[in-house]
Amino acid sequence: MTNFISELKKFFTVPKNLLFMIGIPMIFTVFFGNVYRNDYLNTIPITVYDMDNSSLSRSLVEEFDKNPRYTVDFYSENLDEVKQAVESTQVYMGVIIPSDFEKDVKSKKSSKVALIVDATNMAVANNALASATEIISTVNAGVNLQFLEGKNVPPSLSKRYVNIFEMNNRTLWDPKLSYKYYVMPGMILVLVQQLFLSIFVVNVIEDKTNIFYKILIHTIISSLTFLICTSLLKHVLGINIIGNMLTSTFLSFMYLISLSSIALVLALSISSPLRATQLCMLLSVPSFLTAGYVWPVMKMPQLSVYIIKALWPLIYMIAPLRDYLIKGALPYYFKSNMLQMTIFACIWFFIAFLISKKSRSCLDEED
Repeated sequence: MTNFISELKKFFTVPKNLLFMIGIPMIFTVFFGNVYRNDYLNTIPITVYDMDNSSLSRSLVEEFDKNPRYTVDFYSENLDEVKQAVESTQVYMGVIIPSDFEKDVKSKKSSKVALIVDATNMAVANNALASATEIISTVNAGVNLQFLEGKNVPPSLSKRYVNIFEMNNRTLWDPKLSYKYYVMPGMILVLVQQLFLSIFVVNVIEDKTNIFYKILIHTIISSLTFLICTSLLKHVLGINIIGNMLTSTFLSFMYLISLSSIALVLALSISSPLRATQLCMLLSVPSFLTAGYVWPVMKMPQLSVYIIKALWPLIYMIAPLRDYLIKGALPYYFKSNMLQMTIFACIWFFIAFLISKKSRSCLDEED
């Protein structure tokens, strides 16, 4: 107990520990959260090239213009202007209406409205395409309705023919499909992870005594930081956190215990604090991109998944923890992930033990 209190005092007497493990995560949470504060992605700039200039084509353009999802920045005079506007990111989508559009539609010939979409930004492209498809389908249904009524089909029956089937959808947990629900819960865990690594690894390099207590203190402090940051998401940034805060904090604690195993290996293998810090910061992007958060694990090559799971534990926790925070329920594969994460920690703690034992034997030989 004396050693634990000694390590605790040592931790709190170093300003950088408090700054990096508590202060910076809170600041970054509020800062990054504000970036995604707007729920809807509206006023996407588009251009229109109307080769028909008929009442029907103008009606279609009007539907785009009055839709809050878009803003028609200008009307192109030819196809090259549309391509140039999209290529230069002056607009994110071009709507191309073919010549004889109204004539072909009224004569029930095939006619297609073309969309050129800039897909370099997934969020903009998905929103642009989704609403464009909805607008075109609505106009198409209206044209079919007019056609049937022109054939003296009663209006009530015409509507039944046009709407042979309807789709009702219920989007759970994030009906606005906003990025803040998708990005922020995982971003918090990665942020806590990186700052935990930077402080813990350096502190162990500088002082290799009482390692067990160092692990315990650093994981507890980082878990509490995770709790504070998720509270900021809920109460300051307005993200609807359904999962129990204490349970999610315990899950983050379990993850950090697992992470400390490989962090300990790094601390025992690297002698320079500066190099250790640089390496820890370097690991942030690859660990996040390969953890099944940006791209689902089920779509990764199986060999890659095995390698990632053997080298870094983030893949076991980041998606389940996000699901728990947003849904209030853990995914079906969570127990399997926890078992694998426990095995991961045991193996890497054993490797750290072997490295420590070898280092001690080398020191004894030198003496």
